[in-house]
Amino acid sequence: MTDAVTPPRRSIVRRWGPRALFESLLIVFSISLALAINAWITDLQTAARVREARAYFIEELQGNRAMLLSDSILPHHRRLHAALEAAPMEQPLTPEEARPTLTVVFATGIHTSALRDVAWSTFSNRDLLGHMQPEQVFALNDAYEAQARIEQLHAVFYPVLVQLPSEFTSAEDARGPLMSLRIHLADVIVAEEYAVERFDQALAALGAEPSAE
Repeated sequence: MTDAVTPPRRSIVRRWGPRALFESLLIVFSISLALAINAWITDLQTAARVREARAYFIEELQGNRAMLLSDSILPHHRRLHAALEAAPMEQPLTPEEARPTLTVVFATGIHTSALRDVAWSTFSNRDLLGHMQPEQVFALNDAYEAQARIEQLHAVFYPVLVQLPSEFTSAEDARGPLMSLRIHLADVIVAEEYAVERFDQALAALGAEPSAE
């Protein structure tokens, strides 16, 4: 037998149902709003980190470009290569005959470039590149690969380079060591010129000027 004081179940649902529905919707709205705000804050933080990474890339690429174009690197290598090209190679050369060329080459050394890749090493291992424009990422990758090519050339040839003076001294014909050095410098010059082009393209993709002010 139903207690007359207790309201019927249908009456309870009619009275409290709209309120329960409203509170449920309010909870869903609050959660959705919190998630949206959190996503917005995360996007802002990511955008700030991307801008920071972009600034570091620009600074590093501009510095590396300026280093390659400084008088002690690319122009120096061109001068050395020109001196080697001017050496008479039609007939065997004694060490004494090759001495003027050697003096030019070894007076100040070959000069290797200490190009930096701290920004690339730091940010390429994170997910920030995924938030950058694809053409920027591709251009950066090409620039740092071109830079790595220069380092590989130096790493391969430098052990040979330090042995060249003794080879010149003992060789009956100095044309072999001269040609070896000439070929290496030609490869280095091409690699450095290519790297400068890739630096320019990467800086343009990042919306920056080629040289730092």
